[in-house]
Amino acid sequence: THTHTHTYLIYQSKFMAIMTSCMIFMALFMMAPLGSVVDVVEAKSKPDLVLTYYLLQQVGVNEFATVQAAVPPVNGSLTGFGLQVVYDYPITATPPSTGGNTSVQVIGFVRGTSVVVHNVPGSTVFAVSNVVHYDGDTKKKGPSGTFAQQGEASFSSGKPWEYAIVGGTGDFRGAHGYNVGSVISVTRPSSGAPIIVTSYNASIWF
Repeated sequence: THTHTHTYLIYQSKFMAIMTSCMIFMALFMMAPLGSVVDVVEAKSKPDLVLTYYLLQQVGVNEFATVQAAVPPVNGSLTGFGLQVVYDYPITATPPSTGGNTSVQVIGFVRGTSVVVHNVPGSTVFAVSNVVHYDGDTKKKGPSGTFAQQGEASFSSGKPWEYAIVGGTGDFRGAHGYNVGSVISVTRPSSGAPIIVTSYNASIWF
């Protein structure tokens, strides 16, 4: 009986010690200034790196169909459902010229595939998976490497689209975040496919 009583007292003592520690922790947490908690949340919400760049896209030049559309396009859509393309777009730090001006510095490439997964009048949605090869401006010190992204884009809706950044290599190891794209201009030359210039604003955390 004495042994059982002694064991009970030991367990009770340990339990009370744990409860006391929890109460002290909660008291300290509640006493912490609310501003410090908000500061931590705000700090986490700010990306470690923001990249702004531009792409020049043209079917038959740096974009080619690998699988033809299974369903013909509807009125107001760019192409038919099921079309798959592969591409290798140059990246520039400033909007590229559509008139053949080569003075704009190329700082990388975007390489990947897109598949038309939905098309209705006024909107053609592509499922996109690509790798951004970012070399950066050779005249300035900056990050270099690759980061992978995927998501959906509607180039004919007139609204921005967003990709998820899901990883990277080089200076982009452990990268995650999002990349917002939009159409800057669409130029229709006298011959050949339209030339599309898009801009991207990537917010990256590590």
